[in-house]
Amino acid sequence: RSGFTPEELSNESLDHIKKESKSWLYKDIKELVTELFYNHELNVDSIMATPADIKNKWFTNNSKVDINYIRQVLKNDFHMEPSDKVIRYTPFSIGFMEVKVGRPFTFTRDSFVTKSDVVTKFESEEVPF
Repeated sequence: RSGFTPEELSNESLDHIKKESKSWLYKDIKELVTELFYNHELNVDSIMATPADIKNKWFTNNSKVDINYIRQVLKNDFHMEPSDKVIRYTPFSIGFMEVKVGRPFTFTRDSFVTKSDVVTKFESEEVPF
């Protein structure tokens, strides 16, 4: 292996294995955030949340998930960083009355929903006439 460059070793099978070997928490957060973008009534381009917000919204009763593990998955698997400064934000951009202060991670629509996903979703739904 040491004689090959990463580009020479890269193929469809290796990409599939890398994708499937992600942690279960990565897959759950990716699915939940993707669904949030699909179902979000405000049609926002980004959502902000801290690891504590994610724990409280989706993993409240799961003792396997703690805030540090969520932070680790966001940084290492999603390759995200929290905001540089402490800011005011609305968690998940839902409920304009609840404004928090913290260093949230920003989830962008482009990272979770592609245009082809949106077209496929609407094509598969039956529209009653």
